[in-house]
Amino acid sequence: MKIRSFNQFIEWYVAALTDREIDQSYKDLVSKFKWTDSPSKPAIAEKKKAIIGWWKNKTRGLMVSEYFKEKLKHNQWDFEGNTRDEIRNRVEQEPIDLDFRNMLFYLCTNNDQYTQKIVFELANNRDPMQIRTSIQENEPSPKRNAVNIPGTFKRIIKAIAEGQFQGDFDEIDALLSEFTIKWEQHKDDFGKRKQAEAKMITILNMFTEEVIGTLRYLKLDSHLILDAQVYMTTDEKLMEQITESLHTIIINCEKYEEIRSRKHVSAEEEDKANQDRNSIRQEITRLIGSLADYTQATTESVKEDTVHLDESPESVREVPDTSETDQGGMGFGPEMGKEDIERATPEPLTSEYDENAGIQSQLGKTEVDNVTAEPLRDTTVICQEESEDAFLNDFNDNFLKEDKDNGTISEMPEISTGSDTFSSPPVEMIIDKTTERAQVVEPIYETSCSYTSLISQGVLEGDLSTPYWLCREVENATQETNGKRILSWVFLAALLAQSSEWTDIEEKDILFGLCEQYPEPVKILASLLGESENITAYLMGAISLRPVFYAPETSALTWLDDAIKHIKSQDDLWLQFFMPLKKASSSYGTAMNQRSLRGLNWSQSWKQRSEEQVANIRDWKQRFRNHRRGYPRASIVLKNLIDSDQSPFQDAFQVIENNEIKDIHKVRNVYDEFLSDGRKISKLIRDTDEEMYGKAAQQLSRHLSELGSYFHDWIESASFGIASIDGESWFDRQVEEIRHNLQKIWPQLEQNTRRKLQLLNDDDNHIENAQFWMLNLAFRLTSIFVADFLKPHSMENDLHVLDWKDALRMPLLILPHPPIEDDTKSLVTKAIEWEQSLSDLMCENSKPMEVFLKHLDRYDFLAAENVIQKLMPEEMLRTQCQKELRVKEYEVQQRLRDDIRETRNILEQATIDHVLSEEDRSNFNVELLTVESLDTKRQYLQFDALKKIRDDIDEKRAKRQESLGINIEVLVDEIKSKGGVSELGYWEKVEEFLTKAQEALNNGKLPVADEYLHFAEQIIDTGTVPEIVSSKSDGHYVREFAANFTDIMRLFRDQQKPTEIINDLSRGKSYPGLNMKRVPGARYEEIKEGLMSWLRMKSNASQVHLVKILKYMGFQHPEPELVRSDNKSTHYTVRMSAGSISPLADFGSQRNNQYDVLAVYDRPNEDTIAQLIQEYKLAGRFPIILFLGRMTSNQRQEWSLFCKIQRLTAMMVDELLMYYLATQRESRLPAAVSCGVAWGYAMPYRSFGLIPPEIFRGREDMISELISPQGSCIVYGGRQLGKSALLHTVQRQYHTPDRDFYVIYDDIRNLGDPQGIHQTAEVWSILRERLIGHGVLNKKASDDQAKLVEQVVDAFQMKPQMRILLLLDEADNFLSKDAANNFEVLHGLRRLMDRTDRRFKAVVCGLHSVQRYCSGENHPFAQMMSADPLVVGPLSPKGALSLISEPLTAIGFDMQDSEAYNAMLQILSYTNYHPALIQHFCSELIKLVRKSHEIPPYKISIADVEAVYRKKEVRSFMRERFNWTIDLDPRYTVMVYTMVQEQLYDHDGYRREFTPMDIMKLATQSWPEGFKKLPPEEFKSLLKELMGLGVLVQRDNGNYRLRNGNVVRALGSEQEIADRIEDLASQPPPPRHTDAHNLRLVIGDTVEQRSPLTVKQAGDLTTMQSGVGIVFGSKALGVSGVPATLKYIAGSRPEDSSIVYETIPPEMVTYRQIRDRIDTLLKRRLKRKIILYSQADQLDSRDMPLTDFMFQMSYHLKQQRKRPFSLKWITAFDAKMAYEWFIDEKTGWQQVENQVDAVVTLSRWDEEMIKRFLSDAEIPNTQQIIERIMKVTGGWPFLLSEVWKSIRRNRDTRPDPRTAADQLDQRMEQNHEDILNRFVSATGIYDVPGGHELIQVFNKLDYISWDDLQDAIALQPENFEPGSYSQAEAGARTLNRMGILVDDMKGLIVEPVFLGAVNRIEKLA
Repeated sequence: MKIRSFNQFIEWYVAALTDREIDQSYKDLVSKFKWTDSPSKPAIAEKKKAIIGWWKNKTRGLMVSEYFKEKLKHNQWDFEGNTRDEIRNRVEQEPIDLDFRNMLFYLCTNNDQYTQKIVFELANNRDPMQIRTSIQENEPSPKRNAVNIPGTFKRIIKAIAEGQFQGDFDEIDALLSEFTIKWEQHKDDFGKRKQAEAKMITILNMFTEEVIGTLRYLKLDSHLILDAQVYMTTDEKLMEQITESLHTIIINCEKYEEIRSRKHVSAEEEDKANQDRNSIRQEITRLIGSLADYTQATTESVKEDTVHLDESPESVREVPDTSETDQGGMGFGPEMGKEDIERATPEPLTSEYDENAGIQSQLGKTEVDNVTAEPLRDTTVICQEESEDAFLNDFNDNFLKEDKDNGTISEMPEISTGSDTFSSPPVEMIIDKTTERAQVVEPIYETSCSYTSLISQGVLEGDLSTPYWLCREVENATQETNGKRILSWVFLAALLAQSSEWTDIEEKDILFGLCEQYPEPVKILASLLGESENITAYLMGAISLRPVFYAPETSALTWLDDAIKHIKSQDDLWLQFFMPLKKASSSYGTAMNQRSLRGLNWSQSWKQRSEEQVANIRDWKQRFRNHRRGYPRASIVLKNLIDSDQSPFQDAFQVIENNEIKDIHKVRNVYDEFLSDGRKISKLIRDTDEEMYGKAAQQLSRHLSELGSYFHDWIESASFGIASIDGESWFDRQVEEIRHNLQKIWPQLEQNTRRKLQLLNDDDNHIENAQFWMLNLAFRLTSIFVADFLKPHSMENDLHVLDWKDALRMPLLILPHPPIEDDTKSLVTKAIEWEQSLSDLMCENSKPMEVFLKHLDRYDFLAAENVIQKLMPEEMLRTQCQKELRVKEYEVQQRLRDDIRETRNILEQATIDHVLSEEDRSNFNVELLTVESLDTKRQYLQFDALKKIRDDIDEKRAKRQESLGINIEVLVDEIKSKGGVSELGYWEKVEEFLTKAQEALNNGKLPVADEYLHFAEQIIDTGTVPEIVSSKSDGHYVREFAANFTDIMRLFRDQQKPTEIINDLSRGKSYPGLNMKRVPGARYEEIKEGLMSWLRMKSNASQVHLVKILKYMGFQHPEPELVRSDNKSTHYTVRMSAGSISPLADFGSQRNNQYDVLAVYDRPNEDTIAQLIQEYKLAGRFPIILFLGRMTSNQRQEWSLFCKIQRLTAMMVDELLMYYLATQRESRLPAAVSCGVAWGYAMPYRSFGLIPPEIFRGREDMISELISPQGSCIVYGGRQLGKSALLHTVQRQYHTPDRDFYVIYDDIRNLGDPQGIHQTAEVWSILRERLIGHGVLNKKASDDQAKLVEQVVDAFQMKPQMRILLLLDEADNFLSKDAANNFEVLHGLRRLMDRTDRRFKAVVCGLHSVQRYCSGENHPFAQMMSADPLVVGPLSPKGALSLISEPLTAIGFDMQDSEAYNAMLQILSYTNYHPALIQHFCSELIKLVRKSHEIPPYKISIADVEAVYRKKEVRSFMRERFNWTIDLDPRYTVMVYTMVQEQLYDHDGYRREFTPMDIMKLATQSWPEGFKKLPPEEFKSLLKELMGLGVLVQRDNGNYRLRNGNVVRALGSEQEIADRIEDLASQPPPPRHTDAHNLRLVIGDTVEQRSPLTVKQAGDLTTMQSGVGIVFGSKALGVSGVPATLKYIAGSRPEDSSIVYETIPPEMVTYRQIRDRIDTLLKRRLKRKIILYSQADQLDSRDMPLTDFMFQMSYHLKQQRKRPFSLKWITAFDAKMAYEWFIDEKTGWQQVENQVDAVVTLSRWDEEMIKRFLSDAEIPNTQQIIERIMKVTGGWPFLLSEVWKSIRRNRDTRPDPRTAADQLDQRMEQNHEDILNRFVSATGIYDVPGGHELIQVFNKLDYISWDDLQDAIALQPENFEPGSYSQAEAGARTLNRMGILVDDMKGLIVEPVFLGAVNRIEKLA
């Protein structure tokens, strides 16, 4: 027991008192206050209890406390001024136990509650028994008539000194000599006695609970005295003998337990063990008897001839009479009278410190442990040796009174059947005189645990439930029964006959089922038992009697008939008894019950009784009319049965509620038809609701059964009412007739049966004789039936037997999980599924308290409650157990809530970690809610269910871990197989990341493992090692300051003068906590100046001192201005700069160089400072507070708490911090800010709005790119990814007008808005105003664009060093509008850039559409950019980690340990490196951690990170921000959602890889309208855009997958994803950005010279990174123009030589030659971009297949991307080489195309391009013209060139383009100049094997899908040989790439113009 209260300390203190102190204190208290609560001669244990009871009493407690205080008044310990820690140390170190104990008492009664807590803690650490023993050892032994020797000597000495001493000197010398001898002898004897006493105390302390338990088991504990005080009154020799006896008792107990624990494999071994145990028991009995003789005590001794209880009034407590409540072995059975039994009750629970609890330790009093009465057997029991395997009943220990005359029990108790009794035959108890004592007849189940004995014993005791369950257990275990019942049905029927009142439908149904199953029970039972049918007929007839009269509907009459049939003799008294009863039951015709019989003498009127039932029915209706609990379906049916007009109960309800007994027949009809038994109720339920079944039907059945019982009772009352009214006495006559017959035959039958029982009892083996227990049971059941009629009970004196349902469950209470909640019918019908054998548990002899505690420990409170109510007879014990139960229930409820919360967190975390799908999560959540809402007292069921949920989740987590582990293994194998990584020296880093991934995986940290795996993949895919460690390693100022705080404070406590410390520091001397070794000497002087100014500032608030202090802290150019001052504080506003080194924006960039400084004096507390802040109105102004003193640790903590509560951000600087700042090597400002705000409230993150520079991270390369004249001019990215922050940072860092560098930022989102309010040309006005504002232009600068440009150019000429950077943010509307005007404004900006040699540079920034517009044909940047657009996506690992660690470190978080590092990686996994999400997440993390940590340095863990992410609002925020990104384009949404949907059930963290074709197929299936006309290269562009947005990643094999699984969590649930896809499927396709994707570059001097590549294709092929590009096309598509296009791109700006175009020499044809050529170029062309062109037909495919060739080269070039220059190798494939490409099967072409950077297919022109061409050429371009040109040419560049030639020839006449088209059509019709053949040949059809045949097949079938191609080929045997599908497929794919076969919604079709040309050729032929 842990001491937590004063009452518990009282128990501890009293336990620590010695016996002598207890005795004296008890005497004093009784004498002083006249208290006499205890017996006249109480033992020490009773005295202890009395003192504790008085002390805890509200009235007497104060008196007891004062008494003990008075005893200790001489020990007034001085604790005044001691701190609590000092008090604790002082008491802990007290060596003397007496002083320790008394000190605790003094402190506990004389101090505050906090000191009391210390006392309780100290007391918990010291055993009071050890203290008691220690004090007792030092006490002198008590001696009577002791002489005061010291006093005598003192008087003699005094007399000699005063000359008053007289005496003979010789005599005195002799006496002194004798005294000396005696004194030495006395000292020797005293030492021996002390040794004897110490040995005895040691032995007494060895009486452990185990030893005492053995004595209790042997029924000897009440006779053993363990009181040391009793034994110590004896002499030393006798004390040694007593000690030896006690020790021998302990040894014998241990031997006894050792024998008990053995397992015996044979009968011989068991007999030997029994003999040994018997011998040991006799020896222990002898020793206890000898101890009693030694002490001559008045306790009940163990006599030589018998064992019995003391009969004195003190020895037996009064207990309530339970004779009428006994069932199942509880209380008095029907075989005994209570006057013949002596009862003893269990002792109350004692204090933990009562070492003698449960052991008799007092004189004159004997208590029996835990024993209740049990019925005496009506048998003669031969005394026998006790068997260890005996079944021990905790409640029924027999203590039999011996007849002193003859040694037998004088008379058998009478059978009690209510108030009448029937005498039983006498039974003898034979005493064995051969042993030293009489052997008490033990209960039979204590001597044998056989089934027969247990069953017989139960029957003889009237406990029929135990035999029933034992038989069920045997039946369940015996295979031969085949599920049949052997004997259990007999005991079940007998139990019902004995205990049921037959008013419940359930009991009637059970017996009815038994009667149906066993229609001839007599014959069956006789056969099973091998007994005569006569005696089995007696039993079955007796069983049937009560149900025949009380429940005739059970068919019990068939059993009575069967019994009568099998009684052979007509003279048999049983037959004569049964016959008239059968006749009476037949004539009665309806059911009667005990109440019917009692009704004859009821004192209440029938009307009162019927009105009670009316009230019950009204209450029933009210309860269930609005019933909401349980099953809704059942509640609806109940409501309809109550209120519906169609309800069959309506008439009956009306009759009953009006109590109209004359209409009783209406109620009886309803009762008989619907409610009289369970079958009728079930039929009613089925008729009412056919679909109701299961537990809902069971619940409804119970409620209707209750209603049926009320109907039955009302009918019965009404029947009596009618009989009373009519004056009829028919019922009386029937009952009187039955009584007459019983009185006539019963006495004779009773006498005869008793005689037979006596004869059977005389048989030594009667206990195994079935006839004995059957006749006994038949006699008992018949006696009960007779008692019902011969003496019915009145209502007030009702026979209240234990309900048969409770009795049935009672034996099961000892099971680990007793099935007591099951409905009774299920309990008796379902199969047994017990964890342990019932018989085994019975043999374990568990006491009620043990069973209770086991259920308590199992959290089975229902079972524990049942044990209290049904197995514990004593009220005090029940009360104490109830209290313990309530406490445990409360504790477990708390734990259950915690367990549910933990399980829910595990569930959420498993969902987050992609261990569970949404469906899994939903299913588990239903299970969890079911557990949470379960209304039960069997809490273990809830804990088991929760454990199962967690185990199931763990199993799924293990599968997820296994899947991720496989990914790691695959990656390792992949790297090893390639060998490329190891060649470049990256293998070690890859191996490191994979090892860390495996470690995280082993620790169950799946997100962290995912991140490390991603880092490894990044190295493989890109050849670059990600930086994942922030470059800053310092900044942990708070951790260092906190660690050194105590040492710094101690400097001043040691009385050292501050000036001396300052002088030492300024000379570089270090102190503990102040390390000056790292400080350069140049800073020493400013240290002295700053710290001295601080000291002076305390007494003189001078601004001069303030300036020096602020400079010392690190601020630049402070200019203070006094605002207000008083004697406590001074407020300044200070203009000063933090530069760029403040770690927090609140004390840096956000202050705009304006600060509030508050100096406070006299060390005020936080409340005073708060008042000053309020007075000066500084809240929200981020003040710097100079605390001109030294803050203690407590003050800092209180200040921190105040700031957190008030959400006050302030920088608190005190003297200790000022000294710490002296140790900083660089600027002190970062340390000052961090340490100043860490003990407070600061939030460094901003997840929206303008991002301050202090938290702008990870875009350094982009900034360099933007300020570079040759750098990128385009910035794009998703929302909230930091585009605007990037531009603002560029402006903030580089806008330096004093150096002629002007950075102009403007948000132009309104320019070009759809409403047309703001025009794009306003950009020039913005530029003009800003340049005027900066003084670059004068105010008279022109508004005209052309003139303005000239003036700007002039300004640059005047200042050659000047730079102007124009940043145009949110440019989406602007670009859309300007594109429609052929980029008029941007063309002007580009010309200005060109004329100023890019010293003027314009940058446009916006969403993803920006890069699409900016890659358009006429875009002014497209031809002059030497860099790719900047994609602002997620942060790099280094930048993201920096964004987490540095701001957190700045406010006091310790981020240096591995746990924090892994926690940061998990944050990155959750936020997908999204800067806004990181900031929001970290903000929530700060709030969470601060709640659990009061002061810095704060720690974060993965558990903290997981807790934040589990917050619903956090995930909602992150989902919203992520959806902002993918909602930029609906095609993004479909692509991502379909990828997710495809792998929902993979359970591998959404790591599946997809080829571009796979993704396109999925997207097209989900949204055909959105993707059907999308060219493959444009689709790949969308994939790359999603990469840039951080949604997808591309593997080195070209496949794509989701960046990480948390992308999925951001999308919503599975259903939400499916719904979103379905919504988009019905949307129209998005508008295409034709400017970027479908227009062609002008590559010559005229607009007619167009590139065969679209602008987008050209951009994809020439991106600024090393790699491989592939072009497919035919001459008809303009493939021959590809080199010119590439050359044009490289040479678009002759003055810029950064791009070089080269071709591969024709002699270089092998892979090695070309690779060497590439490596040479890379070495020579430093800082250049090289475009290297070749044609596929010049490559030697014999050296290496083309697919391998391109794959290896792509991998090689990707490894070069870390270099500052790049080389792009572009190869063109015509039809012949394309076929070779597709036919190669060694390396799949799909894998290679996914691997390389770009694969473009030349395409035909569309209408938009034709329109743009005509427009640029200033040729009419109406829709009719365009449609006519498209119809004739099909958009084929070969044919279009013919049209352009015709137009050009007739340009002077401005011909209608349709004329040129018509002319071409006529030429083709006639095949003029062989144009048809030239065109068809140019398409490459003749270079494709089987190409012509394929065209015929497609033409014949109209269209063929790719999936149907193989079947189509097989159906054309005349064109294709068997097995030639691979060649046909390669041909079809080649024709598709050549534009001959085109995709249609139905499948592949032949391009119409090409098909027309082929048909014309065939026709002309």
